[in-house]
Amino acid sequence: MATCAVVTLVALAVRLVLERYHAPSLLITLLVSCGAAVPWSAGMLWKLGESDFEPLRRTLPRPIVRLAESLRRQVR
Repeated sequence: MATCAVVTLVALAVRLVLERYHAPSLLITLLVSCGAAVPWSAGMLWKLGESDFEPLRRTLPRPIVRLAESLRRQVR
């Protein structure tokens, strides 16, 4: 739920700023997508660190699992 709220707020903020400066719609679309992808990815990596996701972590490449575990440790 928190990840969804953060993604929505970031995407909306990027859109409003770019519209204020009359950016072309293609640029707005690209930057809103990129802006939303960052907090979404961080949120998903955070969730992967939870014990409930152990079966999924076993199927993922090791570098992704290490990244998720590292993120979890740094934020605690």
